[in-house]
Amino acid sequence: MRDLPVYEVGGGLKIAYLDSFCDFELVKALSQDMAEAIAENHRFQSAERVVILTAVSKGVPFAYTVANALSQACADKRIEIAVARKENKKFYGKVVTVGKTSITSAEGGDLLVLAENEVKKLHGANVVLLDDMYSTGASLKALEELANTCGATVIDSVVAVWETGDESLTPPVKYMAKLPLIK
Repeated sequence: MRDLPVYEVGGGLKIAYLDSFCDFELVKALSQDMAEAIAENHRFQSAERVVILTAVSKGVPFAYTVANALSQACADKRIEIAVARKENKKFYGKVVTVGKTSITSAEGGDLLVLAENEVKKLHGANVVLLDDMYSTGASLKALEELANTCGATVIDSVVAVWETGDESLTPPVKYMAKLPLIK
């Protein structure tokens, strides 16, 4: 059980903030569950090489921990990570970009950028989309667009936590825990 701080994100909507950078025990536990969920996917089971695609920044601790768990549990597979950044750098080479707006985005939205080396890594790869939170689905949709643009095949989508204001809905991704959106 965790006491999470609650922050308003606009329009009277509040979210509980899960800090994946500072809670190693929680990241480790959720990542183990995520790895097990991914390993059950028959498309993962038949793949020799899988790239976990996540976005900076809070998805990164989960991506590394999930990749480690999958590498240990599935020694016959080559598990790699690709990270979409939020800004372009001169040394990224030829990039692929996509814009997104989520409930935590600054005004004007966010930009996700894949550096040239990440684009090459994704080309022809089997990809698992991974993120820390699922609220509106905007981040995973942007990651999926990046993967498709790079010629990858998305074989699974998994998040650590689903934030919802409507308990009757089911997100189109695997999630390990649930947090309420507070109105």
